[in-house]
Amino acid sequence: MPSKKKEIRKKYNITSSSYDELYREEQLEKYRAALSHIKLEGIIVDAGCGTGLFEEFLAEAHALKNVSYVICLDISEGMLRHATLRLSRLALKYMTEVIESDVEFMPLRERAADYTVMFTVIDLVESERQTISEVDRITKSHAIITRLHKALRNKLSISRIGKVIASTDKDIIILRNIATDDNEASR
Repeated sequence: MPSKKKEIRKKYNITSSSYDELYREEQLEKYRAALSHIKLEGIIVDAGCGTGLFEEFLAEAHALKNVSYVICLDISEGMLRHATLRLSRLALKYMTEVIESDVEFMPLRERAADYTVMFTVIDLVESERQTISEVDRITKSHAIITRLHKALRNKLSISRIGKVIASTDKDIIILRNIATDDNEASR
């Protein structure tokens, strides 16, 4: 594993116990903004699921009615431990799977998911192009990807990822339409 990924894994393993306390409100703001523009259904991949906070949000918002399964991926075993505990507490284990995985090389078959969500992840990867390519490979319909406002320099332009659908104080929320392939990112 390249050193940047090792450092990210180490950082999130260390902060996994306090992650929700530090970032809960910021993450919830992104979830609300994103889901005001799209209704999730079918199989969802949460690429970079962290502590499973998004799944808790979906459950509390009664937004799992049309969701059949959620695949939770994260590179940090510490985050995944917290996600597993949260999913058990929420009685969601029957409809979720937790997998330790690098989002640049997701261990899923082509078109495995109807939707992919990637909150606060794209700015941490080594290759944005590879990550977007993986999202396109595993997703049938749409992806929601957030990008930090402050991380826009020297990165793929937003138009190459998808269409901006919302914004928070810190993040831009982008909808990538995989079904119609009207994005520029893989070009």
